[in-house]
Amino acid sequence: MTFDPTAVEAWLDRVYSDAPGFLSVAHAPKDGPWGSGSVVPTAAAALERIIKLEGATPQGIYLRTTTLARKPDRGRGVAADSLALPGLWADVDFGTEGHKPGAGDRLPLPPDEDAARAIVTTSGLPAPSLWVHSGGGLYPWWLLDQPAILDDTTRPQAADVSAQWQQALKRSAERLGYEYGAGVGDLPRVLRIPGTVNRKTDTDRPCRVVEDTGTAYTLDELLAGLTAATPALAHQPAPAPRTRDVLQLHTGASAFDTLDAHVTFDDVLTGAGWARHDARHSSTIEQCWTRPGDPDSPCSAHTLTANPHVLVVFSELAGLPTGGGRALTRGRVFAHLHHGGDERAAAVDIFAAIGGRASTPAAAALPLPRSTMPPSTYGLGDLGEHDVTTQQRQREHHEDSATTPPPSPPAADEPWAQPDPADVFAARVEQEAERQRIRDAARAVLEQEKAGRVELPPLVQLDAFLATPDPETTHRIEGLWPSGGRVLLAAPPKAGKTTTVGNLLRSLADGDPFLDEHHTTQARRILLLDNELDENMLRRWLREHGIANTDRIELVALRGKLSAFNIVDPTTRSLWAQHLGAADVLIFDCLRPALDALGLSEDKEAGRFLEAFDELTQEAGIPESLVVHHMGHAGERSRGDSRLIDWPDAGWRLVKDAEDDDDQDVRRVYFTALGRDVNQPESLLAYQPHTRRLTVAGGTRRDTRSNTLLQPILTYLAANPGVSGNAIEKAVEGKAVLIRDALKTAVDQGLIQRRSEKRGNYYTLTSSPSSHLVQDEGTNHLVAPRPLVYRTRDEDEGTDDTTTTHTPGRGRTAHGYQRAYIAGREQWVHTDTGDVLDEPPTQQESA
Repeated sequence: MTFDPTAVEAWLDRVYSDAPGFLSVAHAPKDGPWGSGSVVPTAAAALERIIKLEGATPQGIYLRTTTLARKPDRGRGVAADSLALPGLWADVDFGTEGHKPGAGDRLPLPPDEDAARAIVTTSGLPAPSLWVHSGGGLYPWWLLDQPAILDDTTRPQAADVSAQWQQALKRSAERLGYEYGAGVGDLPRVLRIPGTVNRKTDTDRPCRVVEDTGTAYTLDELLAGLTAATPALAHQPAPAPRTRDVLQLHTGASAFDTLDAHVTFDDVLTGAGWARHDARHSSTIEQCWTRPGDPDSPCSAHTLTANPHVLVVFSELAGLPTGGGRALTRGRVFAHLHHGGDERAAAVDIFAAIGGRASTPAAAALPLPRSTMPPSTYGLGDLGEHDVTTQQRQREHHEDSATTPPPSPPAADEPWAQPDPADVFAARVEQEAERQRIRDAARAVLEQEKAGRVELPPLVQLDAFLATPDPETTHRIEGLWPSGGRVLLAAPPKAGKTTTVGNLLRSLADGDPFLDEHHTTQARRILLLDNELDENMLRRWLREHGIANTDRIELVALRGKLSAFNIVDPTTRSLWAQHLGAADVLIFDCLRPALDALGLSEDKEAGRFLEAFDELTQEAGIPESLVVHHMGHAGERSRGDSRLIDWPDAGWRLVKDAEDDDDQDVRRVYFTALGRDVNQPESLLAYQPHTRRLTVAGGTRRDTRSNTLLQPILTYLAANPGVSGNAIEKAVEGKAVLIRDALKTAVDQGLIQRRSEKRGNYYTLTSSPSSHLVQDEGTNHLVAPRPLVYRTRDEDEGTDDTTTTHTPGRGRTAHGYQRAYIAGREQWVHTDTGDVLDEPPTQQESA
């Protein structure tokens, strides 16, 4: 049985494509407790997490049914975190494989899939939108046409509708003689994900979608279906009349305190469909109740004589936490029955009922006191300036001596009851204020603790400071990278950033001169964190660099995993520092994707990342670092936060000639560096495709542009000796300033002679034209040598279509190749293709 990531992706798209909020992925390992869960912002991130979890072959991988409004502090969150409800669901177990045998008072599970389906199809509920086979049961889903967005008002009502949906299925199952666990409708519920594998038993079973009708329902349609499937409850004898108190000004009473003072467990439970079980019991039991659904055992929960303020629940199907030690007060029971366990939402509901405003039917039916104060004067968790004084007020009797019925589903034309906005606002303000008080107090404690640990640097008098001898200035790379320094390499797209990093790695590991010109001190351990290339391309390109001492380099391929590199968080930063360990050099390629992954603004928050990066290198013990970044501002400096300018000790730049088009055959790249004890003038780079080696060819962009004019100038002078500079500027196409530069270069190199007269300068070729002209193979005429073009590699496309030019030295041609001097070595370059030979070409090679 195999994992199917395509099916997982299809499920995420089918159910959650229109649902805002975070997705929560959980897993159950083969052995041991459940994993802590992962909360991710997108379906793509959820898929990535699921694929990673599948690599450990867990017992199962699950997804929370509702999305979350925020990342919880731990786990998959609680009901109060729910943001979007994509629909309603059920979890119908069948058979015996993977299921524990039921207790003696339980009905059996459905024996097979058909029997499990019958529970749903005979329930009176609408037909499911789709069916998922979990490997041990069925998940019918009723999808909404648009996810329901939940808030503090609608969230508890959604939880109530979901719980009643499960009760409808419970009644259907018991009519058929089967057991159904109705406690699966809670908003934080997790279900297996179609496309994953159920490994709960020794036999692997797939979780898969077995039927998808494509149906989607409106919220009104689902509520109407629930109403149709909910029968009227039988009447029971009414309890003795109760009184309703009036709430007066006072301090100290919380919502649950008020509930305890005026409401009994009988009020809370019978209002949710429970029944008093008044049979004879042990003297230790004060009262006993039976859950809804006609269970075999009538004793579902009871209170004890010794502690009548706490409910003890025995039935696992009651929708309440079971067993002793749960401290189930009246308020908590009310929160579980009507608000999915969300105590804050329950408190808001209780306050709304006290104030006589819109609340859930369950809260309105309780004998709570009435408020004499406006709603804006009380809030969640503490009534503040309120008191409860007993003033008798006769409670209304129900007609026909009937008890208050359990809350029915909201009417189809009113999907959710809406509590007074003032109640909700006041409650949320009070809760937020309390959170901020706690946060401020905690911050003060932490600041005091940190202040006790800070070591203040000593004060030094200037005369002593100046008298300290200066250490000898050293460089990791002579003239480019000071020892212990930080470097920022900036470049525009397709300028060779990755190739430059590869050359740098080779020089650092092998001790080769960087760019064949700058002495490099060999490093013992080099770290590369790369998020630009996928692992396969990164491996292939680094292999082509021919690094000899590969054992000196360790790397982490971060593409697709950058969210894990959240070094802005101190805890995560310390984990990375321990993971990386001490090294001589750390190279990070590249900055912008990391900022995006962490939600940091490039133009305002890049400095935050760089400060965290400095703390990371200091904690890990890495004295030297280089960060690669994209270039902005017309391709002349790093784009974004101004902190990028003053952060590095040396700024390296790769720039392209503005006159070169990215689509043309010739693209020239130049290297320059400036910083503390660093001043490298702009120099043209040459590239050797077969080794990916970059070398300094020399010359600025202006030099290159003027050198390209040598050929037409020399050719023109060969035919027109003794002409003026003005005539040359008119005859040769190009900018006048570049033509003058080319003429000066030609004079300095002895290619032409200049004769100055009153009327201007006149130029002729030197006496031996064959020494600087070459024979054109097509015409046999002597012409100026053409600029040579060397093939380079396009890093984005993986092709050899990018080229860099180098002006050749004077020399002869042979079989289409021209002799040139590159980095002090004689080489032969084909004038058409740009191929480079180390030896003079033969006739066969030219063919």
